[in-house]
Amino acid sequence: MAITIIIIRVNDMNIKKVLLLMHIPKAAGTSFTAAVQNNFRKSESVNFAWQSSHERYPNNFFKRKKKRELAKYNFYSGHFIYGVHTKISRPCSYITMLRNPNERLISAYNYITTQSSYINKYLPQVKRFTFDEFLFSKDIPNWHQLDNTQTRFISGLDPKLKLRSEDLLVAKENLIKNIDFFGITEEFDKSMILLKKDLNLKFLFYTRERVTKISKIDKLDHFIDLLENYNRLDNELYQYAKEIFNKRTKKISDYEMKKYSRLNTLYQRLCNVKQNRIITTYYVILQKIIHKVFGLRK
Repeated sequence: MAITIIIIRVNDMNIKKVLLLMHIPKAAGTSFTAAVQNNFRKSESVNFAWQSSHERYPNNFFKRKKKRELAKYNFYSGHFIYGVHTKISRPCSYITMLRNPNERLISAYNYITTQSSYINKYLPQVKRFTFDEFLFSKDIPNWHQLDNTQTRFISGLDPKLKLRSEDLLVAKENLIKNIDFFGITEEFDKSMILLKKDLNLKFLFYTRERVTKISKIDKLDHFIDLLENYNRLDNELYQYAKEIFNKRTKKISDYEMKKYSRLNTLYQRLCNVKQNRIITTYYVILQKIIHKVFGLRK
């Protein structure tokens, strides 16, 4: 399970701004997206598709929609790089998460070679890839596997272009000046506490979403040298983000952490009720209770 720390830059963010959740692949973004999206109605939310042929692929979506149609959306999420805000006439705020770059790549490898039915349907040879073949294959869709993926996403670099050292500087600057919340995929609960305070969201509880259950590779021991070079810019960006995070999370008390953990455990149990056939009949009622107690928006 990828857990997330959200780094928060305190500012005068207005809830009227459009919230852009930039989901970096295999960085606990699915669980995070589900938690944040619960604060928005379905009619005001857009979850972008990553397939370029899909109508909800960012470029296709913005070409198809008129400005007055776009005005009704308050929340966008998906595998899009920094820069989407230029397509939207309203002020926007970005949130995103970073994960240990090497761990992220291993998670991507395990997911793609064991669970990604869409990719495996068209590329059956992917299941047979070794980790080395995976890293340097040109058959993997760009959003899933790229060297220094996080630097590319946050700097806003076109995936087809060659990454330069200067792009790392752009990514760092965006984290400080243009990303309202950024996180590190290791401590999700602490992230939620901070995010709830700064965004003034009523509901930021989560369940475990899209956890990779099958692992073809668990340890990095044999690939350390390879990955250090492969992910050089991402490793530096990750360390930079962690340093800032450590300065911004000192005031969260153990009491706050325990309180949140207990409430989230309760939420997870209620969400899992539907798996029990004996009380399936009462699931709708329990869902209404969840909405009432936690302030969920329909």
